[in-house]
Amino acid sequence: MYKNYSLVFALICMYSGLFWAQEVKLDVLSSGSKIRIGEPLTLTITASYTTSQIKLQWPTTQTNDADPVTVLNSSLLPARMQQQNNIQQCCLSVTAYDSGVFSLPNWQIKLLNDSTKKFSIPQFTFLAQTVPTDTSITKLKPLKPLIEIPFDWTWYTKHVIIGGIAFVLIILAIWYILKRYKKSNTSKLQVQVPPDVKALEDLNALLKHEVWKTGDVKLFYSQLTEILKIYIENRYQCTVMELTSAELLDYIRTHITDTQILNALERILTHSDFAKFAKQFHNEALHRELLNLSKSFVEQTRMYLNSQQ
Repeated sequence: MYKNYSLVFALICMYSGLFWAQEVKLDVLSSGSKIRIGEPLTLTITASYTTSQIKLQWPTTQTNDADPVTVLNSSLLPARMQQQNNIQQCCLSVTAYDSGVFSLPNWQIKLLNDSTKKFSIPQFTFLAQTVPTDTSITKLKPLKPLIEIPFDWTWYTKHVIIGGIAFVLIILAIWYILKRYKKSNTSKLQVQVPPDVKALEDLNALLKHEVWKTGDVKLFYSQLTEILKIYIENRYQCTVMELTSAELLDYIRTHITDTQILNALERILTHSDFAKFAKQFHNEALHRELLNLSKSFVEQTRMYLNSQQ
């Protein structure tokens, strides 16, 4: 029985202590009471309370252009103990852009554990005044006569020369642009050579030169595969120059279904890779055979352009 009374008494003491501890004292300390228009004024708002269990919710001190008092910046300092009291401070820098007496907005501090309890910041007023001027000086100095500037032909000569050079440069630029445009139109009107005709001409030239007789077999097969890749790019409108032989075969299979043509191309690419990378040198009969297979590949996959092209 006594234990229950003791518990109730302890709860009453705790809540009564918390109630009295929620009293918060607010003070405003300023760096002065008079400023010039636009000059900053430093304010320090101090909140003191007796228990650390209180958590304060400071108001938003932002202002807009319509407010008479403008807050330049604000900073909230961490809470600390001073003479058995908990203290928390907020430093503000305010100003006014008009002359007169101004007061701080009606800011209120709330408690996080009891939002119904509010504490108003004490009213603080300050004076904003214009820069004092001396109106006793009313005597004006006499007007001086106008200065006449003599006419100078050299000034005009310089500008005429600069304008003439600029005019000549513009004419040259227009002539160069028209020349390039005419040249590009002329190149467009040239007859387009079919890709199969160009490939067969290159293969015949490669056969005529017989590069393998000079001992540079790797160069021969590099030129052979390059001719075939250029033909495939122009024939199927794709980009295969950077593809490996395996990747090129995989791509060609999406356009060609004839196994005989595919086997011939695979044979050409395989022997070319052996010669370029494995340095396996073949005989002249194989060189000519692969050249004929390349010609046959072009002839079997050719597509002539229409009469208009």
